[in-house]
Amino acid sequence: MSVSVSIRLPDETARALEEVAWAIDRPKTFLIRKAIESYLIEQADYQIALDRI
Repeated sequence: MSVSVSIRLPDETARALEEVAWAIDRPKTFLIRKAIESYLIEQADYQIALDRI
């Protein structure tokens, strides 16, 4: 199952996203999904580290 999410990006960020997507021949949605997944993993790891202090 997947959920549709709408976001607004600054022009510069949107251009950078487009350039990277084109360079690696992947859709922008792929990059956005991977970025969110990475961020969530990083935040979970950060929370674990804080809990150990």
